[in-house]
Amino acid sequence: MQRRAYFTFTGLILLTLFALAGQRAHAQAFDLSGPKVDIHVQRNGKTLPIAEVASLLPGDRLWIHPDFPDSQSARYVLIVTFLRGSTNPPPPEWFTRVDTWTRAVHDEGVFVVVPAEAQQALFFLAPETGGDFSTLRQAVRGRPGAFVRATQDLQQASWDRMRLDDYLSGVKDAAIAHPLELKERTALLARSLGIKVDRECFDKPSEQQAPCLVQHTDGLVLDDANAQSLAHQLTSGSTVDLMNHLSYSTLAGGGNFSPYVGAIIDVARILSSVHVAHFQYLPALALPEKDTMNLRLNVPPSFRDPKSVLVVALPPVGPLKAPALLPAVTAATYCAQKPDLVLEADSAPILFATTLAHDLKLHIDTANGPLDIPVHTDPALGGIVLDHAPPLMKPTELTGILRGKWGFDDWEGPHFHLHSAQPLQWKLGADDQSALVLDRDDTLPLEAFNDEKRVTSTFCVNSVELIDDHGEERKLVWKTTKSESDKLEAAKSERHKSDVERLEAAIPDSLEVVVPMKLKEKSESVVEQPPFVTLAIHQYGLEKPDRIILKTYAEAAALDRLTLDAYDSVALLKGKRLDEVASLQLEGTTFTPSALNRIQDTDQLVLHTTGATDSLVAGRHYNAHVQLHDGRTLKVPVTVGPPRPQLHLRTKGVQFDSNEPSPLHLGSDDDLPVNGRLVFFLDSKFPVNFPRTEKVEVAATDGSFHTELSLADGSLMLEDAHTALASLDPITRFGSSAFGPIQIRALAAEGTTGDWIPLGTLVRLPGFKALRCPRSATKPCLLSGSNLFLLDSIASTAEFQNPVQIPMDFTGIEISVPRPTNGLLYLRLRDDPATLHTLTLPIEFLPAAQITTATPTTDPAKLQSTTSTVTPDDASPKPIDEQLLPTDNNPPKAPQLPNNF
Repeated sequence: MQRRAYFTFTGLILLTLFALAGQRAHAQAFDLSGPKVDIHVQRNGKTLPIAEVASLLPGDRLWIHPDFPDSQSARYVLIVTFLRGSTNPPPPEWFTRVDTWTRAVHDEGVFVVVPAEAQQALFFLAPETGGDFSTLRQAVRGRPGAFVRATQDLQQASWDRMRLDDYLSGVKDAAIAHPLELKERTALLARSLGIKVDRECFDKPSEQQAPCLVQHTDGLVLDDANAQSLAHQLTSGSTVDLMNHLSYSTLAGGGNFSPYVGAIIDVARILSSVHVAHFQYLPALALPEKDTMNLRLNVPPSFRDPKSVLVVALPPVGPLKAPALLPAVTAATYCAQKPDLVLEADSAPILFATTLAHDLKLHIDTANGPLDIPVHTDPALGGIVLDHAPPLMKPTELTGILRGKWGFDDWEGPHFHLHSAQPLQWKLGADDQSALVLDRDDTLPLEAFNDEKRVTSTFCVNSVELIDDHGEERKLVWKTTKSESDKLEAAKSERHKSDVERLEAAIPDSLEVVVPMKLKEKSESVVEQPPFVTLAIHQYGLEKPDRIILKTYAEAAALDRLTLDAYDSVALLKGKRLDEVASLQLEGTTFTPSALNRIQDTDQLVLHTTGATDSLVAGRHYNAHVQLHDGRTLKVPVTVGPPRPQLHLRTKGVQFDSNEPSPLHLGSDDDLPVNGRLVFFLDSKFPVNFPRTEKVEVAATDGSFHTELSLADGSLMLEDAHTALASLDPITRFGSSAFGPIQIRALAAEGTTGDWIPLGTLVRLPGFKALRCPRSATKPCLLSGSNLFLLDSIASTAEFQNPVQIPMDFTGIEISVPRPTNGLLYLRLRDDPATLHTLTLPIEFLPAAQITTATPTTDPAKLQSTTSTVTPDDASPKPIDEQLLPTDNNPPKAPQLPNNF
């Protein structure tokens, strides 16, 4: 079970009772400096200092040198002892006596070899008395199990004390050198060394925080599963059995002991059970530093009976695996070139508190070969620190493997994801191309690219600067969400691995930069407005920064909402300054502005599309992208309403009652003769089936006339369930004065209307009778007919050179026109002057008496009198309506329509 890290006053008394054979007194901390003993261990020709030896093996050669001062008055006997388990007493030759006061030992030390079958090692420091060596040897051989347990617990207590000392030292250093970072550094120390921190200390005034953090030290050390697993590798017995019983006792306060205190109590209890009249055994903690074992005592040794014998544990004997060091955040990526880079790791406090893992290197396989970067552990920084930054490497995404030595053995630790810096191209996000607006501070998300490929390269960014027109640089506030997240840090400190991984998966990899764009006042009337700004992005390891030039914008249009109905081609955009809108994209369909209206303080912009909108679902939320004239793109929410009735014009045509061909050939299928019958097929787009109650409205685009077609009056006839044939007689419906563009739309029974669909242009046609020309090819001709004022102009060539203009108030029935070319005349109608038509009439030759009067002219003022001299006797003018409207004696002739009619 996990023991609570508190040490009560009752526990202190209990410790003293066990350690001092029942005498109640306050327990003393291990703050008394004891003797020093220098130790080297040699294996297979390689020698290590004792601080780097994780365990001993049979055959290891120990060099032991007691480091007593020359003034040492009390003589100590050092007895090196090896054990082979709790049930097998060691043989007498496994005890080596060293008289520390002799010159040979003082100058050269002694060598001791670990015997075969040895399982534990320790040494005693006893005052010289008669029979001291034999007495100690007899005590050990008589109770080997007690010393086996004492050795195990002393080793664990030493490791825990080293963790505690590192924590206390780190807190004191942070309080002096980094007082503002005390909380953060304390958290890293506690995580690295397995220390329980009293968080209430941070609620105190700053000057009281450090003293609070280092008080009650015996209760700070948390149970280290790795340390216990090391002990379990060497013995089948639990190292904390006695502590478990003590921690549950009522007198002990219901388990208020830390593992560190538990080990000390365990040793004290065991050693008190084997004392004799002349000797009492005192535990000494060994705190190795390089080749020196610094001994710490909690009770002053006695040189009177019973004399004090110091019991010191040597490294365990037998193979010992290194604890598992883990990355603090599994998916973290680090910039390899960052100075003093810290690779965050935890779960192995013993590695941070000792030098058992040594000669550490970060191994990196690159395209140019392997690299080994020296590293060291630093609990105050929470991980592995690189001694120097590596050079730029390829590829940019790499893996660093922590390698080194665990004692004498090779050791491989965790793997870390590394990123090597590289020059990059930075771009604004697709939705933020126009986010830099003058006269305000903007936060811009920047994305990194390499050869147009998106990369996650915010790891190596060091700083971001704004460069003005004068080349001056100003540091900007920036952050990368890969390294800054309060929730992520909280999850790290609490070791919620699942939360860490979930948060990291959701973190974007863009760089967020705050760009101040408040305008600088040059004077009361002049304001500086830079059109572009340059950002310099500095990365670790790169001499030159990456640069990005950004365009600045004035305040953009304010977009409220876009509304349209499903299947519609027309949408309505509301907002302000909508004159800046160039186009709009919605689900792949482009809308373009059609009409802008202003109602009170709001602009309303009508937009049209020729694309399909049938994929839009009524009631679903969409976002449209609005492109402004200055290149910016904005978002606007979209409201899609239920679909309105919609039609599709499939084909159209004109029918005439007379089969007699007309000499007039229309030049466009959009010109619809008013004296014909219009027929056109309509498909119902929505609903799919053509409703029998639906009507079709036909109207002029200017609203001057309109009519409705329906199944009921026979003007609509269903071809099938989806398609209807519409028939319209313009003369009957609109009269002889109907002309110009007309359009159609669906009209539902409840009054809902669809979109207008252009149908064509109604045109009125003159009645052409004859073309009479002189025999001379250079002379003009006379064109006779009715309603000639419906002509706009007429020429003899397709290029329409030197046309004859027809006055709007022309009342005559004959005009002078150029001689046809290849039998064709080219003309434009007044109702559609943009379209060119052709006229084909047989030429009738004029008598000689009329040749001189038929002088052609393009002067409208002379046109009436010139043509009147050649007017036939039977061609007296008729009223305009009689000329235009067909009669029984004068049925309309069908003009020749284009081939695609």
